[in-house]
Amino acid sequence: TPFAFAKFSVLHRRVESALFSGLSSQQLSCGVVKIDVEGFELPILKSIVDTLPSNFKLIVIFENWGHSINVECLKRAHQNICLKYLEKKKVLHPWLPKWLNSLFLFFIGGYDIVLSTTDEVSRVGDYVLEIGN
Repeated sequence: TPFAFAKFSVLHRRVESALFSGLSSQQLSCGVVKIDVEGFELPILKSIVDTLPSNFKLIVIFENWGHSINVECLKRAHQNICLKYLEKKKVLHPWLPKWLNSLFLFFIGGYDIVLSTTDEVSRVGDYVLEIGN
């Protein structure tokens, strides 16, 4: 229900506000958060952005399984926001036979991890949100 969601949102803002003020009082100014909230990414991210002190730098890692999130609503609350999509790219060697490439991928890994800047959460996968200076 809308009332339950509003109550949930207010409770999280109180918790986050207390958390961030506690970190600031300990002279801490940056951090990393991993969230896994199964479709509630936007309200949680908005709550984090709304309560984050202006001198705090935060990196939030989250996954998306098909929900579209427009980052513009987050940028209205905090100007210094950068969203990146974490992409795994297979490293293939075109001069090798396919079976040998498969062995390389299996034993060595064979993936490059690339963070590419984006304005919208639209693809399934992992994202990194940088907030702050």
